Amino acid sequence: MGLIVEPLAGRTERCRDAYYGFGRKPQGLRILVKASGLHPIVIYKKGHPRVPGHTALSPSSGFNVDVSDADGVLEKQARDAVRFLKSHAMGLARLRRCKTFGGMTLDFGVYDRTTAERPWLTYRFPAPLIELAGKLGVELELSFYGVEPKEAG
Repeated sequence: MGLIVEPLAGRTERCRDAYYGFGRKPQGLRILVKASGLHPIVIYKKGHPRVPGHTALSPSSGFNVDVSDADGVLEKQARDAVRFLKSHAMGLARLRRCKTFGGMTLDFGVYDRTTAERPWLTYRFPAPLIELAGKLGVELELSFYGVEPKEAG
């Protein structure tokens, strides 16, 4: 589960409160990384493969930050996300003040756990997560990954 941050297309203006160290002409994406104080697990650029070796090109630039390692377990991901938003609130607020800022999304990955006895599932986000995300301008997204892979063993 992670946070996805994307800049506005074509914007390279400076960001208030950001530390600059990228030469004479700062790049929007680098400014956002510095402003946030976050440590991306991946930085991707529009028109380049998001994953090395793949042919699919990224439609936008941005960076991802690891928020939770609770793979597919929404309740644990939501708990980790609340902790993340609280501990990084200042950096996320700095991001929103950047002219190059385009948006942030918390992406929750879940598996299809339907059964014959329970053919539908419901997914609930806790109120503190919704409140914090709204206050910080972070969108929430559910990514469905199909049936959960069986563990080897």
